[in-house]
Amino acid sequence: MSRQLGGSSTLRRNVRGPGGHNAIEQSAVYEYALRCAILAASEDARNAAAAEAISQRQKEKQEKHATINDVIGSLTDLFGDDGKPNKLTKEVCKGLNKRIDDIIKRRDTSNPAYQDQHLINALTQFQTPLMQSQKSKPTGTINDLLLIFIKTSEHELRRAYPPPQTTGDRLNAHLAVFAGLLKETIIHDAPQSASAELVRALEGFTLSSPKTARSDPGPSQRRANAQTGPTFFENTPLVKTVKDLFQVPQEQHREMVRRLQNVCTEQVRIWILMNALLVDIKKCINNVNTKASFPASPNDFPTPQAYDNWKKREVNQLQGLIKSVMAGNPQISLTSTETEVGSLLSGSRPQSMAMNRMPSDNGSDYRASYSPSMSSTEMQDAFGRFEQERVGSPGGTKPGETSFTFIPPDPKGYYRVLLSKCIDHDISIESSEERTKATVLSKSSEEVLKECFLRWRLSSPYRAVLYLDLVKQKYDAEQLSFEDLKDAMRTFDNKSFKELDLADWTINDREYLLRVFEQLNNAALNQLADALANYYRAKPEWMDEIIGVLEKISENPIFSHEHPDPAEYFGDLEITVEGAAVTRWYDIDATASKDEKDDLSRLIALADKLIKELETLLKRFKAPIMSSIFIPGIALTKQIPYFTLEMENWAHSNNVREAPIDSTFDLYHKVSRLKQMYLKHGPRQKAVNFKVESWFMVHVGRWLKTTDSQTPEWVTNAIAQDKFKMETEVTEYSSSVVDLFTVFHQTIDFIQSLNWPNALQDARFKTALSKVICKALDQYCATIETLFMEDLFPKSAEQLERPAISSSWYNRARTLYTASDKEALNAQPYYFTPEICVKINDIGAARNRLDKLYKMMEVDEIAALMREQGPPVPEKMENSRYLYSIKIVLAEDLRPMDNNGLSDPYVVLEVDGKTVARTRTVYETLNPRWDQVFDISLDDGAVEVLAMVNDEDVLGADEDCGGAWFKLSPKYFDDYQTHEVWLTLDTQGKLLLRISMEGEKDDIQFWFGKAFRSLKRTEDDMARTIVEKMSAYIRHCLSMKTIAKILGRDRKFSDFFMKPAPKTNDVSLQDCDESLAPLLDFFETNLKTLNDNLSDSVMQLVVLKVWKEVLVTLENLMVPPLSDQPSNMKKLDPTELQIVLNWLEVLIPYYHS
Repeated sequence: MSRQLGGSSTLRRNVRGPGGHNAIEQSAVYEYALRCAILAASEDARNAAAAEAISQRQKEKQEKHATINDVIGSLTDLFGDDGKPNKLTKEVCKGLNKRIDDIIKRRDTSNPAYQDQHLINALTQFQTPLMQSQKSKPTGTINDLLLIFIKTSEHELRRAYPPPQTTGDRLNAHLAVFAGLLKETIIHDAPQSASAELVRALEGFTLSSPKTARSDPGPSQRRANAQTGPTFFENTPLVKTVKDLFQVPQEQHREMVRRLQNVCTEQVRIWILMNALLVDIKKCINNVNTKASFPASPNDFPTPQAYDNWKKREVNQLQGLIKSVMAGNPQISLTSTETEVGSLLSGSRPQSMAMNRMPSDNGSDYRASYSPSMSSTEMQDAFGRFEQERVGSPGGTKPGETSFTFIPPDPKGYYRVLLSKCIDHDISIESSEERTKATVLSKSSEEVLKECFLRWRLSSPYRAVLYLDLVKQKYDAEQLSFEDLKDAMRTFDNKSFKELDLADWTINDREYLLRVFEQLNNAALNQLADALANYYRAKPEWMDEIIGVLEKISENPIFSHEHPDPAEYFGDLEITVEGAAVTRWYDIDATASKDEKDDLSRLIALADKLIKELETLLKRFKAPIMSSIFIPGIALTKQIPYFTLEMENWAHSNNVREAPIDSTFDLYHKVSRLKQMYLKHGPRQKAVNFKVESWFMVHVGRWLKTTDSQTPEWVTNAIAQDKFKMETEVTEYSSSVVDLFTVFHQTIDFIQSLNWPNALQDARFKTALSKVICKALDQYCATIETLFMEDLFPKSAEQLERPAISSSWYNRARTLYTASDKEALNAQPYYFTPEICVKINDIGAARNRLDKLYKMMEVDEIAALMREQGPPVPEKMENSRYLYSIKIVLAEDLRPMDNNGLSDPYVVLEVDGKTVARTRTVYETLNPRWDQVFDISLDDGAVEVLAMVNDEDVLGADEDCGGAWFKLSPKYFDDYQTHEVWLTLDTQGKLLLRISMEGEKDDIQFWFGKAFRSLKRTEDDMARTIVEKMSAYIRHCLSMKTIAKILGRDRKFSDFFMKPAPKTNDVSLQDCDESLAPLLDFFETNLKTLNDNLSDSVMQLVVLKVWKEVLVTLENLMVPPLSDQPSNMKKLDPTELQIVLNWLEVLIPYYHS
């Protein structure tokens, strides 16, 4: 009845390959799979009966609603029997944690009870102590796990359903689910611990579970099936699954099941199957001990140590299976063999079996229902018929082969056919819900494969690699997706390396894995190449998945040993990306050319599209693929040369200087961005030179010229729109300063935003811009000063219409003719307005803002850079001429030359005795202002110039008021700045000149310095003009005419016909104080206006100059008559002198206050 697999134990059972299935008939695979399914159904039937017996006793002890004490008591009943405790192992903890994690993360939804949120919460809390046990060496028993879960679940249920609500039924349901998980874990992950007592005890808790193991309809239904006789096996789920996998007709399938199960009673049938299983296990142990080729021999392993490790594991697992079979079938003798079956059937029981009985509560064996009720002769006939059917089946015993009941002749080949059939069947299932989350296999297929894998004694690595290989073949045939292939890789990682160390793998499994991984690597590389060929459209998540597969393959020790350098595969991939980048360039260029007409617009659109795409690539692919292929860098390397060539063609085109400025600099900023990206992410050896300077230098020059030409208009507009009102209560200046410097900042920001790559050229741009700013401020100062003078000295309509006549006789006559009008005008006080003050403040505010602009532009650093890197200043040619600009501004405290104590001064400049310049005459003043400019051209070298102030007389020669010498030389004025020169006259007074030598420097400090001086000079002149405007009324109030009025000596023409008033010499301080009332009112009003509107610095300057003017006026009343110098003024009498002193006494406290 037995079948021999080979003539000797040295025959190897297909150890060199994964198992070929070309010569294997599917009917043979179907039969062996069916045998394993029937065996599993038999075990289920036996376990169901045992579990129902336990359940019946348990129900008798429990009330309708179980409490926690009842559940714990039932645990004591189940696990408190005499014998060894069920110890907790690391495999149990690890497998149980994996199953619980799948339920919590919703990866396992096979049982509707897994959707219970309270169950999920209880399992989540239970994971913490379970993971602690997994990390260290577990201690305790299975009973401890059940108790911990019961308490955790009870805590969760009481929280959700507080009293008086009951939780007994819910607790039983949770315990049933947990016991089912624990049973599955022990059977599949720790078979050595799967004793029959433990399995039956756990099944006792699963009676209330909505779904039991193997998708069975429940113990009660199983019992009903068991009572159906011959149709029991045909209706079990695993047997039905085998039928569906091989698509066997119903009648043929029923006949095969009946033939295998024979016609004996159910009790004998189960006994026969268990005996056959025991015989197979014993044969396997014998093969291992004799080093037969099956299940494995020393030649199958790379080292003797690997074989010894395998042998130890295999023997332990086989002994565990024997223990499980014997525990469930104590009537079978451990020493029985096929030749000893007669004694087994005779009813005799070896003593060794007595140790495996589990006593029930009453001391009787609860498996008595499985004792044979037939005679020994009937049982032996039944077993003989079963063996005849088995031997006569397809793929049955061949001569010389060792026969197994449940193990086929070629386990690997048979398993390959079975797994392939499972995959084909399951990928055709319409509803994906029937498939598990991690594999393409359905739950029912997984159950069949697990049973066959366990019975056929296959290695875990082979099973994992075979699954990966078949999934890869289905992927190549486009029956599965890359996602399925990736999941298969994940399943392989989770199972193969965690269950068995790589060093203990067989040689065939290692070679098989290498071959499959090489095929997978090629498939993944092809997928990656397809994605890289369209890198600009590829999703990074998809590429990451492909790369993840490649990384897992390259990290595998077997693969990495044969292929240590993963970069060997990437050369072609890089070429693929390069070709795709070039193709993409032409696509972008075509799109830009289609949308835009002119070259500049096309370049802008082209640069914009390149930037957007490269930025997208940098976000998608932040790191090189497999540390080798950096897609943005390759795209830059291939596309930028084409773009720079387009830039070169445009830069040298004929109409480039006519390009719009705004669009040109829009292109500049995009080109600069591309350059930054190229330098940062492009190739290490930069093959492309971004000639930004040569491409855009001319356009920066165009912009500077345009800005220079528009500056006068900016200044004019800013002043025209200014109402000369303070911007706010805090600020003292008006809008023109704000508008003007806003324009300055915009132009500076524009230059700085260029980030020009050449530092020296950038410094020259800013120097040229500083010249524009200086010219604008000069214009602003001149315009504001003109408006200021027009406000103080408005011209009459007659003066505006009268043509200019330069004759001194005419001017002198006009002065005499209007003397009375002028005197009347001086007698009228002038009151300043806030607008006049704001104009002065604008100049001061401009100076302060220019100082901030100086610091913002880092003028000193720019000047230093130009001195260090700029070209040397060319030497001046010999015999060159120099042009000097001399402005004769004003004179102060001149010597009075006329009888009225005043003079009519004008200035003459003489060089070598020749007059080179002459100002106009200012009549009747000792503080004249000319503001006339003269240009003098001189040869190289120092020249002495005489400045003479003369008093013009109508009759006779002009008189000398004083003179002074000054020197003109490049040595003093080669900075091209305006210098204020105060000349002290040899007689009395001072003369102010402003001298500059025409020319300019290519120096930013030069232009800023010139602007600073212009602003300061304008501010001082305007402040001085305010004082001059007040001086006329001061001189009127502090005059001899006022003294005569106080003394009553002022007489009109009609007074000569009247008797003169008596002279008085008694003048009180009160009289003098009253005579100053108009002047003090004048001061009070004007000084308040000035103080409220002028800046502090200007106000202080004005007050000092006004006080000085008061003192000079009083001094002029007293000093000429009292001095030793000849004078036409009449000497003051004591009363008149006292009046002057009284005035001084009144004014000093006023100014001090």
